[in-house]
Amino acid sequence: MIENFKYILIPFIVLAVSCDKKQNKELFEVGYGINEVIKNNEKCLRIFEMGYGVDSLHVKTQPYVGSLLNRYIEYNAREKQERVFFLRLDQSGEISESVTFWIRVLSDKAIITKYYYDEKDLTQTKTIQHFDMSAFEDFLNKNETQNNAFAFNKMLLIDIPNTKSCSCKFFGKINFSINDLKDLSLFDQFSD
Repeated sequence: MIENFKYILIPFIVLAVSCDKKQNKELFEVGYGINEVIKNNEKCLRIFEMGYGVDSLHVKTQPYVGSLLNRYIEYNAREKQERVFFLRLDQSGEISESVTFWIRVLSDKAIITKYYYDEKDLTQTKTIQHFDMSAFEDFLNKNETQNNAFAFNKMLLIDIPNTKSCSCKFFGKINFSINDLKDLSLFDQFSD
């Protein structure tokens, strides 16, 4: 009887261990090869053309994507994560401004680094413990808008879930407080 119980219990233990391993996502480093992945993504190419006036021929033959990402790839070299979001906010007006965010998701936390220029390169970092990825994705999907190259405030988001794929979103009309984004308090709502 005990012998039969072992044979019944062992498959359940194996199943529990294998399910637990599926929960742990593979960690990866973002390298310069991601530039090619982005250059070959049709939605990213449409966003560059419609939102920024850069056609696909220019993207494929000139270092446009590299000029957006290479500095941040270099800053975060050898950092491993489950997912990365590159976010660039462009504000036009009397004084134009561009602010860039590199969001690293690791297990259940997110490390958000804001890069901006103020007479020298500056950064500001915030860590969100217990980061709710699904709430963040819902927020992005709800706020994504049609391409609008003439918007005063526009935002580009490149989602990098691994080294072989990416997706791009464009926010031609921003439906949330830009100041909350710039001071990183916008991300507090994604802590569960």
